[in-house]
Amino acid sequence: MGAPADVYENPTSSFVASFVGVTNLVSGEMAQAITGSPLTFSVRPEKIRLVSSAIQPSPEEYAVDACVRDVVYLGLYTRYIMSLEVGASLSLFSRT
Repeated sequence: MGAPADVYENPTSSFVASFVGVTNLVSGEMAQAITGSPLTFSVRPEKIRLVSSAIQPSPEEYAVDACVRDVVYLGLYTRYIMSLEVGASLSLFSRT
């Protein structure tokens, strides 16, 4: 329970994260590769940026190398499916 923005941005469980929208649930080896911890976290596709590897992340950001596996045009947004070196994938949305 909480304000809609708080529930969306800070879900208390994987069920809540998936129930209130599209999310990437990241855990285990993939979480370790991104954050240095295997603990599960949720990241919304619209919170992920697709940038050149030459761009350095800010102290509040994490970075991971990935390859574009699929691109789906959705009108206002384009959905990218990214393959990570650890064998997992993430979805991200970008304004078209």
